Amino acid sequence: MTKRLLTFLFRARGLDQSVRKNRHKQGQPEAQGRGSPISPTDLSNIIHRLSQPLTALRGSLELRLLTEGDAADYRLALKEAFAQAEDLVHLLSSLRELVDAEHSGDFKLVALAELVRAAGQEMQPLADSRGLTLDLELKADPYVLADPRWLRLGVYRIMYHAVERSRDLGTVSVCLLRSGRTASLLISDEGPPVPHAELDLLSRRQSLGQLFSQSSKQSTLEWAIAKRIFEAQGGTVRVESRTGGGCCFQVYLPLAPS
Repeated sequence: MTKRLLTFLFRARGLDQSVRKNRHKQGQPEAQGRGSPISPTDLSNIIHRLSQPLTALRGSLELRLLTEGDAADYRLALKEAFAQAEDLVHLLSSLRELVDAEHSGDFKLVALAELVRAAGQEMQPLADSRGLTLDLELKADPYVLADPRWLRLGVYRIMYHAVERSRDLGTVSVCLLRSGRTASLLISDEGPPVPHAELDLLSRRQSLGQLFSQSSKQSTLEWAIAKRIFEAQGGTVRVESRTGGGCCFQVYLPLAPS
C-alpha cells in the first residue's frame, strides 16, 4: 500500500510541473496560492499522517486475535476496525483531492453568481432537514477565470461544512459581493467557536505535506481542502470567528479581464 501511495505522489510531482508548462504555453494565469511540487519532507509528513489510523487498525485486530472473547467482543472490535478503516479511506480521498486541486488547469470564464446559486440549490435539502435558513445574497454577478469544476467543489464544500456546523433552526448566510477588481464570497455559520489553533493553522500558507499532516481535526481538514482549492484558482482565503459564535469563511477571487 505504501509503495502504491509513493508512486501516486511522485507522479503528482511530475504532473505539477507538466501543468505549469501547459499553463504557460496557453497564457493561463498561475494560481497565486499554489505551493511547490511535493517535496521529500511533504512525503514524509503525509505518510506519517496516514500511518496513524493504519497502525490503530492493525493494533485493534491484533489485540482481538490474541485474546478470547464472545460474539459481542468481536462485534465491538469489528466496529472499531471499521471506524479506523473509514478514517484511512477519508484521509486518502482528501489527499487525492488536495493534489488534484493543485493540478487543475482547465481555466474558463465562470459566472460566479450562477455557480453559487446552483450550489445553494443542491444544499437546500440538507439545510431543510436541519431546520436551517440558507440565506443567499447575490449582490453582484462577477465573472472569474477559474476551473469551474474545482471552483464549484470549493463553494459546495464550504456551504456543506457551514450547514453541518450550524445549530438546528439557525441560519447559514452566503453573500457574494464585488469590490473593484475583486469578487468576495462570504459564507457564515452559527456553529461553535473556532479554536484559535485551527484559525492559526488556516491563516498560514503551508506546503501540501504540512497542511495535510497538521490538520488533525476533520473540520480543519475540510476547511484546509477548500482553502487549497480556492488558492489553486488564484484566490485568497480568510477564516474568522464571529462575535457570539460561529465563523465566516471569506474567499476573494480576482475578476476576469474585461
